[in-house]
Amino acid sequence: MVRHLTRFLIVLILLAFVVDAEAAKVFKRKGKSVLIVLSKKEAKSISKGDVLYVVRGKKRRGSILIKKIKGRKGIGRLTKGSAKKGDRLVSASKAVKSVAKNIDAAAGDSEIQEPSKLDLGALVGYGLSSQTIEIEGQGSLKQTGSGIGFKAFGDFKLLNKIGVRGQAGLESFNVEGEIDEGGSSSTVTTEIGYFSLDVLIRYRILDGGFKVWVAGGLGILVPMSQASDTLDEGSISSTSTFIGQMGVSVKLGEKLFLPIQAEYVYFPPSEQVTSSMLAVRTGLGYQF
Repeated sequence: MVRHLTRFLIVLILLAFVVDAEAAKVFKRKGKSVLIVLSKKEAKSISKGDVLYVVRGKKRRGSILIKKIKGRKGIGRLTKGSAKKGDRLVSASKAVKSVAKNIDAAAGDSEIQEPSKLDLGALVGYGLSSQTIEIEGQGSLKQTGSGIGFKAFGDFKLLNKIGVRGQAGLESFNVEGEIDEGGSSSTVTTEIGYFSLDVLIRYRILDGGFKVWVAGGLGILVPMSQASDTLDEGSISSTSTFIGQMGVSVKLGEKLFLPIQAEYVYFPPSEQVTSSMLAVRTGLGYQF
């Protein structure tokens, strides 16, 4: 109890000696709670319930809802974006709305901006594969299976919510099924190890510490190894794919995040073979 009281008094003493006659600033942040210090002029005009924009450089980074004001000190709740010690605060009231508009114009965007235009990371995935082969005189042979894949990815921001995702790595396509051989059945398999290269257009539905996004694009699969009881191995060659994705990114720290995504891969069908794969991937990403 004494220790907490001592810390609180130290913070108050430090706040008492903070002098900044030009702008309000973030003094300390803990979770969503933000301790701020105001100029003399702002202390008279800002009250409980007001909203302050967090400004870093020329970009707006977040919003703070004022919960309590006492003198030149205040406590607020971070409602959007981010805030750190030293960030400048600008009132969102009508009296200074023109200032906020100028800040947005300088930033080139009217909403909270993210500093990261490039994200890189690695993914491990588990894929469920399916394949249907039309066999003359025997009908359809349906095969299913699973495999593990490893990919590196890069997300490049283009516009406000639109970006490009590139993926490259190793993918496994493993399936098996039962084939009838004159009254008895036997198991036949297909196992192909691919090098994959994907390019997708990505749209962020939700930003912030919990991002939600969808993406679609094309992929190229180059076989590295192959073994099949039902396909002519000489006919197994490089192929293109259509890819649809939906995923989330969960912020773990200042730069790290956890990507989780579901991915559907469709192989263009031939006259006899139709293939597809559904994969779930997760890993670790880093914001630059």
